Amino acid sequence: MNCLTHARRNCVDVEDHFPDECEHVINVLADVYHNDDQTKKQAMTPEQRLTYHQEHSGPLMAGLLSWLNKQLNGHLVEPNSGLGKAIAYMINHWPELTRFLKVPGALLDNNICERSLKQSLLHRKNSLFYKTEHGAFVGDMFMSLIQTCNLMRVNPFDYLVSLFRAHFLSSFGNQTGLCQHFGIKRTDLSDFKNFSHTGQNDQKDCADNQTYNYMRK
Repeated sequence: MNCLTHARRNCVDVEDHFPDECEHVINVLADVYHNDDQTKKQAMTPEQRLTYHQEHSGPLMAGLLSWLNKQLNGHLVEPNSGLGKAIAYMINHWPELTRFLKVPGALLDNNICERSLKQSLLHRKNSLFYKTEHGAFVGDMFMSLIQTCNLMRVNPFDYLVSLFRAHFLSSFGNQTGLCQHFGIKRTDLSDFKNFSHTGQNDQKDCADNQTYNYMRK
């Protein structure tokens, strides 16, 4: 995986042994990330962001590449050292690392993907404690919903509450007294009119089945 976060991390790992050189790389990348933060604050379009990076980050990256080549070609650093390997990583992956200077919307790193993968790994560990495959299925479903909410910058708890309220109204909306008891209004259904869920039942896990059967009614 080629991203500027990996390039920076390689330098951070050996900063104690090569403080001056690593500080230079880290500072340049910090300026690039600062520029990217400005594009987000100004809500630029992908095309505007590309132009901004080309004007402000392009010279920084060009200067960094020249410095990296000078370190290796001028024999200022041992190629097999930690710093030499960090520099080689950046030079060998330079086209991928500078994709944000050529492609509209290209990210500086793949942190989003890595965070999503980590959540799956954590969920896999938690899955060891499910009693049944059906219980694991319900857990997988909720993990998927929660992670999708996070990616879309939607509060997962608020979304799930709205989801259940909408399903409740679609199933018991004609029972006014029941809706009033739970404080549910008809307007809660507006965004989830067509919500449905299908699947197979498993009677081995009562707690999971109650949640699952409620969702699939």
